[in-house]
Amino acid sequence: VTRPVPSRHRRSTVTSKLTFNSTAGAKYLIQIGGCVTAGCGTAQGLIQHIALANDNRGFAENILGGASITRANVAASTEGGESLSCAGSSYDQTVWFHYVAPAVGTAVFSTSRFNNTLAIFQGSGVTPLSCAVGNSGTSPTAPRVSLDVTPGDYYIQVGTVAGQGSNVFNLQTEFTE
Repeated sequence: VTRPVPSRHRRSTVTSKLTFNSTAGAKYLIQIGGCVTAGCGTAQGLIQHIALANDNRGFAENILGGASITRANVAASTEGGESLSCAGSSYDQTVWFHYVAPAVGTAVFSTSRFNNTLAIFQGSGVTPLSCAVGNSGTSPTAPRVSLDVTPGDYYIQVGTVAGQGSNVFNLQTEFTE
């Protein structure tokens, strides 16, 4: 529920307050918008997005082996020097996840959307160990990467094929020792 601040408390701009019941540990995306011109109607306005917490590799979200999480890359950007090509396809709107391989074994990473891209980096490496692009053809397939791993840090970059928009996706990890 949005509750406008009474006019006697306003400065030169209109402010609003949003109150809702939250759950401890849950992640929420908050969208903020505003009117572009003074006195504009409700059909006009400027939508501003708050940057995603895991928009940059340095703030990758931790994910466990065997986990399946639902996330989005809506309003995600790219950072300088970031790899943005896989198998001849360009991609953008990337978000990052951090996975720690517990032992020598095989790790499998996949997303649920055919227009996603998936790239796996080891440690501080800037070149992906492996990458996959979803296929939106007659037999749509979501990207999936399987690779041999050693104990240590791996970074998962999820993006969207350039020009295909952002989306909500399910990221899944599997590990076999």
